[in-house]
Amino acid sequence: MNGKWQGSTRIEIAKRLLASAVDSLRGFPNLEIGLRIYGHQSPVTSTYQDCNDTKLEVPFGPDNHDLAKATIKNVKAKGTTPIALSLEAAAGDFPNKDSRNVIILITDGVEACGKDPCKIAMALRAKGINVKPFVIGLGIDLAYIHHFDCIGEFHDVQNEISFKN
Repeated sequence: MNGKWQGSTRIEIAKRLLASAVDSLRGFPNLEIGLRIYGHQSPVTSTYQDCNDTKLEVPFGPDNHDLAKATIKNVKAKGTTPIALSLEAAAGDFPNKDSRNVIILITDGVEACGKDPCKIAMALRAKGINVKPFVIGLGIDLAYIHHFDCIGEFHDVQNEISFKN
């Protein structure tokens, strides 16, 4: 996420766009949002990557838009990409499993920790966990898009305007 893209870093673009998305959700009745982040706590070194680097930073709650935005503003991309573990953990974050629960996964890469996000997504569906992931790819190599088809609805974002749409 620290790589350059569209004149900025991917993480800075992702933060701007996610903050804008959070603002767009204001005013919806009975809506709770939460924020789980991965790859932000432990730096990758030549000998180590923390595949457990995923954390619910803002628990679900009503009217916590400002807290989510403040948290987003301070995120630093440091670590690896544990998508499968993050999906599995995110499914447990929702306070009401019977509600319409949506995950928005923003990534610039594929699973980096040897787990299979497709298997996790299928297992969640098999358990009856009503989760609808939207995967937002920031400058992902088109050769890797098939890695996300099984997770949810994939959107290949080529620039900030296409993200807003």
